[in-house]
Amino acid sequence: KEIFNFALTTVPVPRLVVFSTTEAGKVTILADFTHRTDKSPIQAPYIHSLWLTENYVIIPESPMVLKDRGANMLMNGSFLSSISWVKDAPTYCHVIARHPVQQKEGLVASIPVNPGFFTFHVANAFETKDDSGETILTLDCASFSDGDIMHQLHSFGTPHRKGPAAEKAAQTTLNGISYPPQQQSGFGDLVRYKLNLDQSTTLSIDTLAKNVEFPRFNQDYALKKKNRFVYGCQLQGFTEKKDETGGLIKVD
Repeated sequence: KEIFNFALTTVPVPRLVVFSTTEAGKVTILADFTHRTDKSPIQAPYIHSLWLTENYVIIPESPMVLKDRGANMLMNGSFLSSISWVKDAPTYCHVIARHPVQQKEGLVASIPVNPGFFTFHVANAFETKDDSGETILTLDCASFSDGDIMHQLHSFGTPHRKGPAAEKAAQTTLNGISYPPQQQSGFGDLVRYKLNLDQSTTLSIDTLAKNVEFPRFNQDYALKKKNRFVYGCQLQGFTEKKDETGGLIKVD
């Protein structure tokens, strides 16, 4: 019966404030930071969702960031035109203590994940211990390897009808994102990231299923390792004989 959320400000420097709210309405600031644990400054990323485990809140700082600390957005009135994808940059998973104690509170770790990724929607997350007693975080999400999806979303929800494919215009990049955008032909992938919290390292990156978005799972298994199934949507592109369609899938 808690709500976890965050506030992102962009000026004078990017700043993240992570907080929890109880059923009675009491708000606790869990972390308030402008720098990662390696002392480098955070960017102003687009953050759509976050992970929650038994003891931690995990916020992804992807390389999809606001240019000029949001000044471009204020000048042009467009959030999308101010978005930039920073090629070859990692995604930092900021791990925040959910139950602050004197020994470990606030921002615990900023774990870099390479290659960088972006996620709209997360699935389950849980903690385990390895043989040496170190904490392993397992984080599942629908993962995109670049920022192209941001310029493709204008066509989402209006399926492309069957027929010959239009001739593709030559593409370049605008703010690190492919331009002009092509018709969205699929989603990202359902990916599992395993991170060693004590070492602030990535242990493994495993693709569980291709072309998956909107992952959902039985909430009785939230935060638990024994969670087995994830349900999601697939986007199946149009052909000359078939309309673009969406499908429901179940992933073991």
